[in-house]
Amino acid sequence: MANNQSDRQGSGSPINAADKSSILFEQLRRADVAAIQELAAKVLPEVQHKVKKFGLAKEDVQEILNDSILITLKAIRQGRFELQDYHPAAYTKSVARNLIANRVRSKKTALELQETMGGQSDTDPESDIISKERRAIVRELLSRLGENCRRVLLLKYFERLKDKDIVTGNLTPYSTVNSLKSKRGQCLKKLAEMAQKAGITKAF
Repeated sequence: MANNQSDRQGSGSPINAADKSSILFEQLRRADVAAIQELAAKVLPEVQHKVKKFGLAKEDVQEILNDSILITLKAIRQGRFELQDYHPAAYTKSVARNLIANRVRSKKTALELQETMGGQSDTDPESDIISKERRAIVRELLSRLGENCRRVLLLKYFERLKDKDIVTGNLTPYSTVNSLKSKRGQCLKKLAEMAQKAGITKAF
């Protein structure tokens, strides 16, 4: 992929971020090798950081990166991921985080099983049930919010994305961290009001 072509239009004026995302998206749809390499370069640092942070093996980095890219390409081909305000790299990073989380959970489950076999488990079934009920209630309330509110809350509290990544990835209509935080504050207030009206404030 020619960088000059990606960075400039025929008139010689710079292409904005949305246009760059669109160009990369279309190249990925065609499985362009250079575009795949560009995507990998954008995603690799975060995969390395998360793998190290959660104590996974270094060998997992390349496998998680490859799987994340393959899942992204498949999602594009099948129409499950369409370019709106979501940069392909942000989508792939989200996939990678899910893959890493699955590995961490698998690792944790194995350790907990060993501990349970060797002695009394510290797990509190009642607390686990309450936690699941709370998540279900929150998701139900989120489904009643407007699209923008639902998105900013899901990205923060369910996808666990940082505000900076949300803004730079153009994942919402808000172009600065401050405007994103302000909107999220409004959405949280609205969510709390909905919870009160529903009489389920104890779930929070």
